[in-house]
Amino acid sequence: MITIHELPALRILIGLIAGVVLYPGYNMLPDWVLFLLIIMACIPLALSFTSGLKHRYRYLPSIYLFISTISLGLLLTWFADERNSPSHLNHFPELMSQKSQIIARCIDPPKKGQSWQVLMEGEAFLDSMDRWKSLTGKFIVFSKSFDRLPQPGEKFSIQAKLVEPPEREVPYAFDYKKYLENKYIYKISYIKESDIQLIKQTSFFNFKFIAFKIRNWCIGRCKLILGENEMADLASGLIFGYRDEIDESTQKAFVETGSVHLLAVSGMHVALIYINILFLLKLIGIRRLLGEKKMMLIAVSLIWVFTFVAGLSASVVRASLMLTILVVGKLFGRKGTGLNTVFSGAVLMIAFQPLVIYDVGFQLSFSAVLGIILLQHRVKMYLPPSLSKFKSLSDLITVTLAAQLGTIPLILYHFHQFPVYFLLSGIVAVFISDWVIKIGLAVVMISAFNTSLALYFGPLWELSVTALLKSVEGISRIPFGLVTGIYFSFVMATVLTGMLILTYIHIQKRVRYFGKVMLAGVMLLMFLDEWSLFVASKTENSTEMLIRNKQVTIIQKGLSGMIVADNRLDSMYVMNKVSGYLTVSRIKDVKYQGITQNDIGHIEQRRVISGLSE
Repeated sequence: MITIHELPALRILIGLIAGVVLYPGYNMLPDWVLFLLIIMACIPLALSFTSGLKHRYRYLPSIYLFISTISLGLLLTWFADERNSPSHLNHFPELMSQKSQIIARCIDPPKKGQSWQVLMEGEAFLDSMDRWKSLTGKFIVFSKSFDRLPQPGEKFSIQAKLVEPPEREVPYAFDYKKYLENKYIYKISYIKESDIQLIKQTSFFNFKFIAFKIRNWCIGRCKLILGENEMADLASGLIFGYRDEIDESTQKAFVETGSVHLLAVSGMHVALIYINILFLLKLIGIRRLLGEKKMMLIAVSLIWVFTFVAGLSASVVRASLMLTILVVGKLFGRKGTGLNTVFSGAVLMIAFQPLVIYDVGFQLSFSAVLGIILLQHRVKMYLPPSLSKFKSLSDLITVTLAAQLGTIPLILYHFHQFPVYFLLSGIVAVFISDWVIKIGLAVVMISAFNTSLALYFGPLWELSVTALLKSVEGISRIPFGLVTGIYFSFVMATVLTGMLILTYIHIQKRVRYFGKVMLAGVMLLMFLDEWSLFVASKTENSTEMLIRNKQVTIIQKGLSGMIVADNRLDSMYVMNKVSGYLTVSRIKDVKYQGITQNDIGHIEQRRVISGLSE
C-alpha cells in the first residue's frame, strides 16, 4: 500500500492549498509579515532535509515541510494578487467615477453571449490633468457589436468607465463577481462601437493570436463541410471547445445526461486524442522504428500541437499539462508515480495560478483523474467475465464509473443534482464522440490540402455528429433522468469524500472495523440531512432580491415557502433562478404569486409601518 511518505507531491500540495485558503486578502499582509513568511518558507524547508533530524525525530521534517509550503502558498497568492501593484486599476477612483481614455491590450479571443465580451489588460490611462499614467490589471469590455472584432495582442484606445461586476441576484446562485475575482478580474465596462479604436495591430509572433486564427480557420472548415447548422456548431464545440453558437436546448440535453463535459475541450478529449495518436503512430510503424518511449513522447508533442490549435484555452492547457506529467511519470515506471504525477501537476497549476483551487472545472478534472487512477482497476474486477472480454467496452465502463465516483461529492455539493443515466450516456456519448473527434480532425486536416476530398467525407462526419446529438437527446427524454434539488452541504461533501478515501485504503489493505466506520459515515450523512430539515422547519423569514432589476421576495415558514414576484417576470425563469436558494433553505412546498408594481409598493409600505409600530 502506498503511504503519504511515498507521495511527497501530496504533502507539498496540502501545504500550498492551506496557504492559499489562509490568504487574508488584498492589503492585509504588511511588509514585516511578508519578510517573516519568506523566512518561514526557506528555513524550515532547509531543516527538513537535515539528516540528523530525520533520524532523531521521525515526523519533524514533515512538520517543517508543512510550515514551509503553507508560507509558500501565502506568498504565491500575494504575488499573484495584481491589486498589490501600485499601478493597478483599482487604485484610481477616477476610472470608476467618469469615462476615461484607457490604452489596453486584448489578451483573449472575444466571446459571444447576449453581447460580445473581450478581456483587456490595461497599459496606461489619461488622468483628469491630461497626464498619461501607467496602468495594470485586467478588465472586461462588453459591447453589442464591434466594427471589427478585437484579436489577441492588438492594442486599443478605449473610452470607458470601469464598474464593479454585478453582485449575484440570488443567494447561493452562481456568483459571477467571485468567478471573475478568482481570475484576477475586478472591473468591467459597457461600451459602444464608437468607444473603441485600434491603435496597434498584433505581432505575427503572438502565440495567442496565431492560435486564435488557426482555431477560427478550423471552425470555418467545420461550417464549410457540415454547413451553417447545429451539426457544425456541435462539432466545433466538441473538437475545438467553441460553444458560443451551440443551441441552448442542445446544451440542456447534455447537462441533463451528465455529458456536458463533452462540449468543453478537457481531460477526456485530450486522453481520447492521445490514444488515437498512439494508435496511428503504431499503425505507421513508429514504435517499431523508434521504440515505445520515443513514440509516447512524439504523441505528447502532438497533443501540444492540438492544444495550440484548440486556442490555448485554460481547460485544455490544464488537461495537456496533466497528461504530459502522467506520461513522463509512466516512463519512469516507479511505484506511486501515477499519484505523484497527478499531485505534481496540481502543484504546478497552483504555483502558476493559486486561486485555481476555487475553479470548479479544476476541482472536477482533478478529482476525476484521481478517481480513475485509484478506482478503475478495482471497479474492473467486479465486472462480469463476459463483459471483461471486450476490452474497449469494459475500459469505457470502468473509466466512466471511476470518474463519477471521484467527482460525486463535488457534483452534489456544487450543482445539487445527479444524472441517473450517467453510465449510459458515458458509454454511448463518449464512444460516439470519439468517432466524431477522429473523423472531424481527419476531415479538417484533409481540407487544408484538398477541399473536394474533405467534402466527400463530410456526410460520414455529419452522420457521427447526428448520432451523438440524437443519442444524447434520446437519453435526456428518458423519465427520471435527472434528480434535482439535492441538499448536500460542504460538511456532507467532506464526509462522503472521507468515505471514498477510506474505501480505497480498505481495498489496498483491509481496514479494521471498516464496515462499522462506513455505517457510521452513512448515519452521519443522514443525521446532517435530518438536522438541516429540523433547523429549516423552525425557520421563519423573508428574503428580498432583485431579478432583472425587479422585486422578488421569498417568504419561508418552515419547509413551506411563497415566492412573491413582479408579474412582469416570467415565472419559470424566476423558479429556475431561485432553485438553488430553495434547495439550500430546504423549502419543499413552494407557491408562486405574481403581483403588480403597485402591490409591491403597498407591501413595502406595510412593512415599514409594521416595523415602526414594533
